[in-house]
Amino acid sequence: MTSTPPDYKSTVRLPTTDFPMKGNLPVREPEIIKKWLEGGIYQKMLKRNQGRQSFVMPDGPPYANGNIHIGHALNKTLKDIILKYKSMSGFHAPFIPGWDCHGLPIEHAVMKNLGKEAKEKTNQEIRMLCRLEAQKWINTQREQFKRLGVLADWDHPYVTMSADYEAEEVREFARAFEKGVVYLGTKPVYWNWTLQTALADAEVEYHQHRSPSIYVKFPVTDAATRKKISASVSDQAPLSMVIWTTTPWTLPANLGVCLNADFEYGVFETASNEGGKEYVVVAAKLKEAVEKETGLTLTPVSTFKGADLDLGKARHPFYDRDSLIMLGDHVSLEAGTGCVHTAPGHGADDYRVGLKYGLPILSPVGPNGAYTDEVPEYQGVNIFKANPIIIERLKSDHRLLSFKEFEHSYPHCWRSKTPLIFRATPQWFLGLDMEKSQIRQKTLKALDDIKFFPAWGEARLRSMMEGRPDWCLSRQRTWGVPIPIFYCKKTGQPLARLDIMMKVADVMEKEGGIDAYYKHDPEFFIGAFTPQGDFGSEGFRHGQDILDVWFDSGVCHAAVQRKREGMSVPADIYLEGSDQHRGWFNTSLLSSMATNEAPPFKALLTHGFVNDAQGLKMSKSKGNSVEPADVSNKSGAEILRLWCIYEDYGQDLTCGPDLLDRVTETYRRIRNTMRFLLGATNDFDPAKDQVPYEKMTEIDQWALGRLAALTDNVTAAYDEYSFYKVYHALNQFFTVDLSATYLDVLKDRLYTWKADGIERRSSQTVLFLMTDYLVRMMAPVLSFLAEEVYSYAKGPKAESVFLLDFPKAPALWKNKALNDRFDKLLEVRSLAQKQLEELRAQKIIGASLEACVTIKGDDEVINLLKNYQGLREFLIVSEVRLDKGPLSVHAEKAAGEKCVRCWTYSDKIGTDARFPGICPKCVAALA
Repeated sequence: MTSTPPDYKSTVRLPTTDFPMKGNLPVREPEIIKKWLEGGIYQKMLKRNQGRQSFVMPDGPPYANGNIHIGHALNKTLKDIILKYKSMSGFHAPFIPGWDCHGLPIEHAVMKNLGKEAKEKTNQEIRMLCRLEAQKWINTQREQFKRLGVLADWDHPYVTMSADYEAEEVREFARAFEKGVVYLGTKPVYWNWTLQTALADAEVEYHQHRSPSIYVKFPVTDAATRKKISASVSDQAPLSMVIWTTTPWTLPANLGVCLNADFEYGVFETASNEGGKEYVVVAAKLKEAVEKETGLTLTPVSTFKGADLDLGKARHPFYDRDSLIMLGDHVSLEAGTGCVHTAPGHGADDYRVGLKYGLPILSPVGPNGAYTDEVPEYQGVNIFKANPIIIERLKSDHRLLSFKEFEHSYPHCWRSKTPLIFRATPQWFLGLDMEKSQIRQKTLKALDDIKFFPAWGEARLRSMMEGRPDWCLSRQRTWGVPIPIFYCKKTGQPLARLDIMMKVADVMEKEGGIDAYYKHDPEFFIGAFTPQGDFGSEGFRHGQDILDVWFDSGVCHAAVQRKREGMSVPADIYLEGSDQHRGWFNTSLLSSMATNEAPPFKALLTHGFVNDAQGLKMSKSKGNSVEPADVSNKSGAEILRLWCIYEDYGQDLTCGPDLLDRVTETYRRIRNTMRFLLGATNDFDPAKDQVPYEKMTEIDQWALGRLAALTDNVTAAYDEYSFYKVYHALNQFFTVDLSATYLDVLKDRLYTWKADGIERRSSQTVLFLMTDYLVRMMAPVLSFLAEEVYSYAKGPKAESVFLLDFPKAPALWKNKALNDRFDKLLEVRSLAQKQLEELRAQKIIGASLEACVTIKGDDEVINLLKNYQGLREFLIVSEVRLDKGPLSVHAEKAAGEKCVRCWTYSDKIGTDARFPGICPKCVAALA
């Protein structure tokens, strides 16, 4: 009768750890954040690197209104990743979070909340309410950013509404003024007529808009001009220049018609809408397009060059005045007629050509978008409501050739979504092409020395610098930093002096900010002043314009980089979304070039926008937005952090439930693997059990080689800000190198070999080192997981994983010859696994240990396999046979009995009477 073998279960050393399998991140993450904050981990990171090389990355400030969105989460997490990595790499890397506080959106929200009460409030009361509104959202967003695991100086952020920041902003304006690059000019700017303020280019976005499309005749009655156009047209025949416009409301401001000097223009005969025939002038190459749009039949008569008609005269279509014929390079053949209606008060190109020809800047539209008394017949009429009135007038005067409506891309205010107009008003500008300063030229040259990540950012920023107009610095609002200029009560002329501006700044800093400017009489700042004729004879009044909010954030280099401890100019890098090439990147660069003649940064890193899974723009109204708070509360902020590096953020990213589920699976795989590493080293004491590299088994040395390669690749990816490479390198390592290979091979050794044998301790040494290296490599991204794993790791520990150095693999681990041998071994292993899968499919075996494999190969392969100690273990089978021949693997059912302890099949089971039912390998482990 056969006796029952003993129960060897207690001798199998399965992984054991208290590290939880389930992350429970919505609960555990806030606990870790509390530990970081109460332990002052951020401050200790800085102190640890005090005196070392600095790394400066200012925070491009988010606007202080509303909850953070997924774009904010991406932006702040990327910054956090960089600064944690730099800190662990030995850099003194402060993170001073910032908030943009002034400007239209906050003031608009306050006025909306006040409703009818707004009229009863003083400007000072409105500013106070705006300050409270901004502070409310700063407090809200600060907690939301903390929840993402971002470590920063949260108790001492920079806010653009603080007295010291506001004062430094005034000083920076004063410095620019002193350098002669700020001027007062009347020129067309984007104008929000509902909010009655100028806007900068960065505050403009384009949406579809329905506009009238009209073709209008400008009669030519001047004899000299008619003669230049064509000798074939009789003096009595009607002759007109034809223009095309989508803004009929600008026609009352028309002062000219622009041609291109190089174009050939045609004189065409056509049927008159009054009966008979008439002659019209359009660019010859646009004849067919004009016929298609107007329904006219144009018969060629003669041609002339645009240059021939310079300084000619046409007549305004409904006013008794001339429209000067001019030449301009902006006239193209892309659309219209090649004859461009020119109103210098309502267009950038119009203004430039009008300035060249000495035309007045006529802009008969008030701040509210209604005509002024310069157009008596339309005074008080909103310009958009005037469109049909003017079209009807053109029609009745027989000046209208065609009228349609069409959808096209049109500038809108980025906040109020109002369609904008171009309107000439007196504004303060930063001149980019002034002969003395040449800011644009110097800026474009400076871009040569700036690094761009990704590289396409340079072309984008360069093109925006080349094409942008002078920077309109002034705004007509209440909530903002005042332009420190006073105006003569009698003449309206400005009093702008450096000493006065600097005094305004000093008083603002001392007395709590912008209200100090309005609290004191102008004379307090101006001091003794001797009138110069009428100028100053009746005193001065405060200027009411404020600085563009982009100037607020744009002078961060002066107010933060030059002022805060650990910061400096130039910064190592600025990081923001791709829209900031025309926003913060642009304005920071220009403001610094204006006052310092040098960029405020050495490099620019750009990330894309976040769209939904279908690539569509996210919108709450569409229901396709992903709220960071929802993800944190449901799955954990760690999932968002890992998502931030899943894709190449140099392009637009996508985010949705399916993608987050995919990222969650990656997180679980990493977490479970780290749990296995902790459990497998439960009985390992690094102080006494570590095995030196030279005494390790080959597979352990190979594994350290793979860890070294991972360390180098991840370090390089962090250094070049290619974080998606970090994600894929870690995912590949956990999935292929560890789970599918090393840990798969190692389980038998860890579970059933001699507990303190050198082979098992060798593997445990590697697992211990892997745990140590991986938590430090993951920490900048998977901050919560790294901190949690580190708290369970073996050996002496710092207070936080962020107080450790980023790992560097020793050269000893980088054994190319060993790696090459394992490439061949892994090739054989792959062939064997395919054969084993076929046996499983045929139900011949279940586990691979039920199999025996026969491997054939040439001498090189056979010698490689013979010399490898542990081939059976490496292939996870019970027996391996080697034979010469073409490379192949044959698998079959293994002979012998099954070891009840390790499940290996052997014909030597129970040969040691002391240990019935087990194989010789298990006997050696237990004896």
